[in-house]
Amino acid sequence: MITTALESMLTLQWLESKVRMQVIDGRSWYVARDVCAAVGIANGSDACALLARDTKGIATTDTL
Repeated sequence: MITTALESMLTLQWLESKVRMQVIDGRSWYVARDVCAAVGIANGSDACALLARDTKGIATTDTL
């Protein structure tokens, strides 16, 4: 899934970690790298490979 996201990126605080999140088409999407770092997973690529196809995707967004 490739989506152009016009909504703004939010940064959430979880314990001592910051996790970026964006709402796209009414669904919350989290930055995998941030989530993996927050829970102590060193290799995010391996973790993402285990996700179901409909629960992962790539989104582009505007930067500052």
